[in-house]
Amino acid sequence: MEGATKKVAYKVIAAGGTFDHLHDGHKAFLSWLFTQAEQVVLGLTSDTFAKDTKQTIVEPFALRKKHIENFLQTNQLLDRLTIVPIHDIYGPLLTNEYEVNAVGVTDGTYRGAELINTKRKALGLGVLPIVRMKLQVGMDGKPISSTAIRLGDIDTNGDSWVKKEWTKNMYTLPQSLRRKLHEPFGPILSSLPQDIDPKKTITVGDVTTKLFNMHRIGQKVSIVDFIVERAKLFHKIEELEFGYTYTHIFLKNPAGHITAEAWSIIGESIIHDLPTVIQVQGEEDLLVLVCILTAPLGYTIFYGQPHAGLVQVEVTLESKKLAFTLMEEFVSVQL
Repeated sequence: MEGATKKVAYKVIAAGGTFDHLHDGHKAFLSWLFTQAEQVVLGLTSDTFAKDTKQTIVEPFALRKKHIENFLQTNQLLDRLTIVPIHDIYGPLLTNEYEVNAVGVTDGTYRGAELINTKRKALGLGVLPIVRMKLQVGMDGKPISSTAIRLGDIDTNGDSWVKKEWTKNMYTLPQSLRRKLHEPFGPILSSLPQDIDPKKTITVGDVTTKLFNMHRIGQKVSIVDFIVERAKLFHKIEELEFGYTYTHIFLKNPAGHITAEAWSIIGESIIHDLPTVIQVQGEEDLLVLVCILTAPLGYTIFYGQPHAGLVQVEVTLESKKLAFTLMEEFVSVQL
């Protein structure tokens, strides 16, 4: 769409939101706003307001603003946009500064627009028409949301990070991937970092898990198999020095494979209230991929790199994309 060539209903429409991890739902909404008005005033949640309302970590204001501007620039709409930082739901709409004559919302923000109109009416300002767009849905039929992205469930297109077929069949590592998977997924550390958040930490491997236990970290999930460098080194959980209460789960996972059960067991362990120890009957090396794809953004996974050190993997959209690409090369095992 170029300029304001098409007839629109309003001169200036206002909308607001956090627009964290700009996704296809956001993009559809932003594009739709320009079909409703010549100019768009976008109230973008400030960092302080986002922290107070979301109670979670969102991208910085400057980055969110940049992503919006880049998207609209690509679609030749940026010259019709004004971004205003907002510190509450009302933003600039309790004045007539921007000469707004409509409010654009989705189903999830309609109530906020009603509150704005109630306040405007009390102040003697005109009530603004509320124009609503249906939420964009992903492949699973559910609305695409930043919350689901932060939880690690979907990507910014609304697609699940975990394919349904992976949860129904066993998959084996193809020979072509073996060398690639020997490369670390993140930086190699010589010691534990100082800023570990136990509630967002997963350890994979016996030596790594024991190291964390010796430092009394109390990580969220520990995955062990009593095997170190293909040899049985431990024989019982107590040898790994767990000094706290945990849930103990067994998982069968043959070497060189990822079983269907691994996805649900690891996924449920991440959201379980108590720390969880998953004792693998088989081998746990490849389960790092499952951890990356099921964990929320902001989690950290640690595992050992033989004769090198401790690998630290931050769960980000980028690390999930890499893990997803690798998993797509695994081969289904016909049982």
